[in-house]
Amino acid sequence: MSLRAHLGVEFFVNLFPLIGRKILSVVAALVSIIFFIMMIIYGFELVNSAMRQTSPVLQLPMGIVYLVIPISGIFLIMNLLFTTIIDVLQGEEEHHDDPVI
Repeated sequence: MSLRAHLGVEFFVNLFPLIGRKILSVVAALVSIIFFIMMIIYGFELVNSAMRQTSPVLQLPMGIVYLVIPISGIFLIMNLLFTTIIDVLQGEEEHHDDPVI
């Protein structure tokens, strides 16, 4: 997981030249960002509707519990932007010939 690699996907991606791999990386990041934005938008809608409910034991609004969804979406976008920018700005990538387990 630390290599951010999946054996089957890496095999397919490595068939492309460096510029092709970078384009695929950006396209995958954009698709993921669209999903994360939807997660944030609908997460806030869920939080808003759940604020009327209270947890039975703690007597807290359930919206506070559901805040983890949009907050996670924000952190996921930040992490994805950071790693994608690093991947695109990197020179020639290192290729690990060791199998990813």
